[in-house]
Amino acid sequence: GAPELFALLRTAPDGTEPVLCITHFGDRPRTLELRGRAIYDLASGRAVEGPLELAPYQTAWLRGATLR
Repeated sequence: GAPELFALLRTAPDGTEPVLCITHFGDRPRTLELRGRAIYDLASGRAVEGPLELAPYQTAWLRGATLR
């Protein structure tokens, strides 16, 4: 594991729309390999193509993703 990362998988009460929430508490940028199709960061409003680049203290709310 990576102690500077906190991840939580949230799901709607009916079991649909899982969202992977990742917060990076480190003071240096971090790159994460993700699995999934059509990954979308709800926090930034952008599609994620390729590895996810997290800036220090950044949070991403990802729809359509799981960690590798």
